[in-house]
Amino acid sequence: VSQWQDGQIVPEESPIEMSLDSMISSRSWLQNPEQAFLVENLPIDPRLDERSRLVAKQAGIQAAAIISLRSAGAWQGILLFSWPEPHHFTEEERFLFQQLLDATAAVFARNKAEQAQQRALLETESLYTASGALNAAQSYAQILDVLRQHTIVGQGAQNVSLNFFDRAWLPTQIPIWIDVLARYSELPEGTVQERYRITAFPAATTLLKPDAPTVIEDVANDPAVDENARKLYVHGFKAVSTIFVPLVVGNSWIGYVNAIYQQPTRFTEDGIRRLMALGGQAAIAVQNVYAVAETQARAEELTLLNEMSQALASMLDPNEIIKSIYTFAEKLLDTTNFYVALHDLQRNVVSFPLAVENGELANWKERSFGAGMTEHLIKGKMPVLIEENVDKWQEQNGVASIGSGAQSWLGVPMISGNQAIGVIAAQNSESYVYNQNHLNLLSSIASQVTIAIQNARLFQQTRERARREQILRQITTRVRGSADVDTIMRTAVQEIGRTLGRKAVIYLDDDHGA
Repeated sequence: VSQWQDGQIVPEESPIEMSLDSMISSRSWLQNPEQAFLVENLPIDPRLDERSRLVAKQAGIQAAAIISLRSAGAWQGILLFSWPEPHHFTEEERFLFQQLLDATAAVFARNKAEQAQQRALLETESLYTASGALNAAQSYAQILDVLRQHTIVGQGAQNVSLNFFDRAWLPTQIPIWIDVLARYSELPEGTVQERYRITAFPAATTLLKPDAPTVIEDVANDPAVDENARKLYVHGFKAVSTIFVPLVVGNSWIGYVNAIYQQPTRFTEDGIRRLMALGGQAAIAVQNVYAVAETQARAEELTLLNEMSQALASMLDPNEIIKSIYTFAEKLLDTTNFYVALHDLQRNVVSFPLAVENGELANWKERSFGAGMTEHLIKGKMPVLIEENVDKWQEQNGVASIGSGAQSWLGVPMISGNQAIGVIAAQNSESYVYNQNHLNLLSSIASQVTIAIQNARLFQQTRERARREQILRQITTRVRGSADVDTIMRTAVQEIGRTLGRKAVIYLDDDHGA
């Protein structure tokens, strides 16, 4: 921590660290701390081993005096006096060195305690500042910035990320996905992803912990790292060292902070302890930002559903209603592959007035009622959410596979009374594209659309009935205005033919049946 050389203090930017094994004859003075350890001629002193002689030679030391600094039985450090030439210690020097054993150790211990107290005060002040910044954070990026400014993840890391599980990690429930909420990165573009599937890293269940950090100082050789993770971190991220710190709120493990270092990095206990302390507060901040975002998202969804309800209320054409489904649905969920199916109960066929394939409108032919997913929903009158392995689900439920294979599937029936008049469905080639919230949203859409379609059909039926009644009244009026039977018949034939758009004939039999 301090060095005097050639009559002056040598300035040090930071303390020099060295192992005890690299100190001259450390075993000798450690075993006898009550006496000053004096060596007048290092190369020939029998108490020194070859390693100590080599260390002394490399340092240019021929003689040394080592004073143990102990206070209340605890080691504080040492004082080392060295000479470049052999040195004979006088009685006065021996007396002075021995006196330093007690006096200097006490002073050193007091100064060390004062420094520790000062560091603790600074640490407390810094933690208070960081805590306030985390409480005020309104975005994931701001939370990550606070951690980088006030913890070791901001010291030399080439990549620091704030990661969130798609669902809390519990003893009985493992997340499916890890979503990156915010990231600081110096890595080349395209190196990192915004989402990682946790099952791609088998060691994650043992490597990550909810109650302790995971420190890996040598990623390439640490046996706890599985090959997939090693490939990603070593070859992809060029990582040499890394650290994972859990984000836990209450009993819910919601994610973690990860810092990646492309150079060998040692993590001090103080640095880790500080990161863990702020990590706990960061977890609360993440949860708060997430809750606000979820509330805003639900409000936006509700607004959109209200807009849809108002728009549908003014539509009286079933075709227009069906076209509007896609317009609103694509704002609420993935509609890369999407369709609306209607069931004609009398003809027992399924038609597809709206179909989208890979984001483009498609024309699907009408088909007889069969055993596909659409028919399964119409018969069962229950929504279906398949997050992965659609083919396996179909096989287990006796449903025929129709069309291109999908990994995730979402469908809801359009229920009117006790009858399913159709289905609204979406599918994707990726797993876990849809969740329960998407199912709820699509169910709301289906409910509103079903009512709108039924109202439109009723309106059309009423209008058609009114049109026919009006035509009948017109024909009756004209017929009543005719003077004789021939004119009456001729008028009736003309009006019926005009109404039907066809030739009309009335045949009257004579009294003899001719």
